[in-house]
Amino acid sequence: MNIDELKQSQEQLKSVNILSNEGDIYLVEALFDSGKQLLTDGSGKPKRFHSVFEVKESLQGLSNPQFRLVFDSPYEEI
Repeated sequence: MNIDELKQSQEQLKSVNILSNEGDIYLVEALFDSGKQLLTDGSGKPKRFHSVFEVKESLQGLSNPQFRLVFDSPYEEI
């Protein structure tokens, strides 16, 4: 799903997960009742963002999505 398809499907959009890979690459996952889809670029590869600000700027105009930052790390920090 690309950004234009996401904007066309925003009525069914429940929330948006911003997936962080140790703070240097961010991916976007859209959650719908029917499941979740990763945001892709024009060639079908996952769309990479370089900051949370860039994600929010790209998705500006969506009707009140709930954004969640998901930080996945193989290490547990105490």
